[in-house]
Amino acid sequence: MSLKAVFTEEAQSDIQKATFWYETQSLGLGKQFIKSVRLAIKSIRNTPYGFAMRFGIFRAIPLNKFPYLLYYQIDEKDSIIVIMAVLHTHSHPTNFQKRVTN
Repeated sequence: MSLKAVFTEEAQSDIQKATFWYETQSLGLGKQFIKSVRLAIKSIRNTPYGFAMRFGIFRAIPLNKFPYLLYYQIDEKDSIIVIMAVLHTHSHPTNFQKRVTN
């Protein structure tokens, strides 16, 4: 099953902020972060149900080499994966919970 990935505005913002921060730390590190996000999405598309459930209907996959989790939801009706957030592993879980309940 290969599903199309769709990003929420918040998830896009998360990725942009993290990419910018990593790029300011070391030239090229932001690009590596983006590659890690793409690899995670590829893994999700290959095995969408293969990652841990978080907060009920959401799943999360850790990014390779970066302390981030990519949170997603599978929409079987529309055959899409909705990327909800890309958050640092040290961020408080309620940050994500607040986002999805608003």
